[in-house]
Amino acid sequence: MVEKTDRLLRNITDYSKIDDLIMAFNVNIHLVRENAQLNRESKSNDKLMFGFKALMAKGFTDNLSEEVRKGMLEKAEQGFYPSIAPYGYINVKKNGRKVLKVNYDEAVYIKKMFELYATGAYSLLSLKKKDDCRRNGV
Repeated sequence: MVEKTDRLLRNITDYSKIDDLIMAFNVNIHLVRENAQLNRESKSNDKLMFGFKALMAKGFTDNLSEEVRKGMLEKAEQGFYPSIAPYGYINVKKNGRKVLKVNYDEAVYIKKMFELYATGAYSLLSLKKKDDCRRNGV
């Protein structure tokens, strides 16, 4: 039982998996808001409508992704950081917007990690583990 098609799946791969479940195990899917059911005995028209709704869900997801990227790019072009500050920086408010500022307490460790990595004796993973231990007081 699912509220509606776009809550069940967001891409064509999910659609294929659901179709396989229906055919292989005779799963009965109830789409409550759409007042529909899908199972092995469903009419071709019901399956076609489910397919259309699956494509619409994919289109919605793709469009949402584009809009988020566009918004983040627009913020970045205005000089504002659109997310949580990465390690080594902190978010500060400037004119009501988040901007990045160097976190000098962490900058010392970042500089050291670059120096260690440049020696060739450390992998990125080993440096991450080393820093995780430092942060956890180990």
